[in-house]
Amino acid sequence: TRLILEYNQYCFMLLQTQDDLNQFIFKKELGDSSRMIKRRYFLMMKTKDSERIGIVVATTAMEGYGNIVNRMKKIISMSGKVVHTLYVGKIN
Repeated sequence: TRLILEYNQYCFMLLQTQDDLNQFIFKKELGDSSRMIKRRYFLMMKTKDSERIGIVVATTAMEGYGNIVNRMKKIISMSGKVVHTLYVGKIN
């Protein structure tokens, strides 16, 4: 889990440790973190303004994928958007 915080010109990242899931590491980020936050915000607003949303599913053999896709479809259609699902598999 990763949480990025921005304050003035500084960016901070809160990372969950791999060893203990209850411990977090707090470190200062330099460089592209601000651009990454702005890019994420842009993509969120673009999705929010869209009329249609596509879901691309690359693996269908794993257990639980159907439940996840169905839940995503339900959430997206509840927001008033049209859902398109594309299942991509191995070409024989």
